[in-house]
Amino acid sequence: MQLEKGLLTEDEPDKETLGHEIESKVGEFLPNSFDCIKNVGKTGRNGPNDKKGIDFVIEFEDGEKIAVDVTTDEGEILKAKIKSMIRNPMVSVAGEKDEYGQPTLEKSEGLVPRTIIHVRQDEWSQYDIDRENGETIIQMPDRIRVIEEKKILQQLIWQIQTMSRESIQYRKATKSILRKLDDELEQLSKLEKELT
Repeated sequence: MQLEKGLLTEDEPDKETLGHEIESKVGEFLPNSFDCIKNVGKTGRNGPNDKKGIDFVIEFEDGEKIAVDVTTDEGEILKAKIKSMIRNPMVSVAGEKDEYGQPTLEKSEGLVPRTIIHVRQDEWSQYDIDRENGETIIQMPDRIRVIEEKKILQQLIWQIQTMSRESIQYRKATKSILRKLDDELEQLSKLEKELT
């Protein structure tokens, strides 16, 4: 990123803006990729949930939820986020409203399991979003889409398995979520074979 007199050049978006764009892309990608996901509730920037490291809350078809921090960070920053999740694997989700007072995120009745989705900035910044007839489409080749879906599922499954060994509460809260994600990964593996 180049700086000119302390300002970003017009052709280089600042890292924070690009990070928020990628968060939004991932949030829109998930419900359009995985059948078990009913909804993805995005948190407001600098709101009470964002300050807890929650970028969005995934709601599954059966009503179960996980809180997600999407990150493109690497190195020490990523390690710090992982350590924070290990220290506090469960988090309360505050209710949020949009500028018109309409609820955008429901307050959680109890604690919600936390997860991190790490994506590569150089890859995700290239994917465009199209909207057709109320449907959101992330533009990427089918083979790449399967790879990205697989990476996300593998991350979530690994984290849930690892965190479940450390916390009984986390294990109980994610038991059926893990089964759903495993099923999605199995279906995806079959699709991947068809594409190769």
